[in-house]
Amino acid sequence: MTSLRQIEANRRNALKSTGPTSANGKHASRRNALRLGFTAETVLGLLENLAEYRTFEAAILSCTCPNAGRAGTRFASLFWRLRRATSIETGLLRLQSEILLAFPEVPPGGSALVRSVRPTRTAPRRTSR
Repeated sequence: MTSLRQIEANRRNALKSTGPTSANGKHASRRNALRLGFTAETVLGLLENLAEYRTFEAAILSCTCPNAGRAGTRFASLFWRLRRATSIETGLLRLQSEILLAFPEVPPGGSALVRSVRPTRTAPRRTSR
């Protein structure tokens, strides 16, 4: 169990780590989600058009939830990300079909390239009771 002294020390330390405070630091940390690609909360600068997103957001808000405020913008963001995920999935499936067409000798299970980059999964160990 955590002691009262440790809890107080944790609270003091938490007050010190408040994240970036400068405008540049906040802007840079805001873009950390871009590392994760399609899960990014914001529009991906090089791959997506901000003006297109704003138009999309306005259309979603006017049709579905004009008075929803923050929840409405969150809904538009989630719907945009769903479109992004669908686009990525379509691109991956197209790429896979191109690989299979380019290398017809590959067995139906998939290409050697795809197999080589597919992560290996280990079965969970069973514990006897």
